[in-house]
Amino acid sequence: MTAETATMPRTRTHSLNDVRSIIPETCYQPSRSRATVAVIQASVLYLAPVVALGFTNQWWALLLLWPLAGLGVAGLFVLGHDASHGALLNSRKANRLLAQVCMGPSVHAEAAWDLRRNRIHRLHPAGFDIWHPDRKETTADSAPSGLHSQMEWSALGQALLLAVRVVEQDVADGALG
Repeated sequence: MTAETATMPRTRTHSLNDVRSIIPETCYQPSRSRATVAVIQASVLYLAPVVALGFTNQWWALLLLWPLAGLGVAGLFVLGHDASHGALLNSRKANRLLAQVCMGPSVHAEAAWDLRRNRIHRLHPAGFDIWHPDRKETTADSAPSGLHSQMEWSALGQALLLAVRVVEQDVADGALG
């Protein structure tokens, strides 16, 4: 392929920032009423299939209700994620409690998730250091194994990784040496 026949990448005309610029500022303000409606809605969408699962023994109902319950769990986790970021309510403590409650059905420990988020967003200059299959610098050989991934995402793994990062930062700052 010569340089003349190579296609150049398209110039991007619309970006995420263009979309963000048209979203009203009020959408970014925490609202107790919107948070309450969202939590009630997600809870009903989770609890209704779970309760129905308790009252049925029909195989076809199970095929319908299990995915619906899973979607409800996912919805609650998203709300827990937003609350952990402090996006749903004005109170830090209320957001933290809401995050813990909403992450419960997905068996996520909010504190461990919060450590992981802080590790990604705050402790790394590039923002993300996790493996991703779309990155050019990663190969199939560099993908985390199942055990490695489970350890990294566990509460113990998060505590160890955070301790290593703190020590690394102290060494870089000259505090330990």
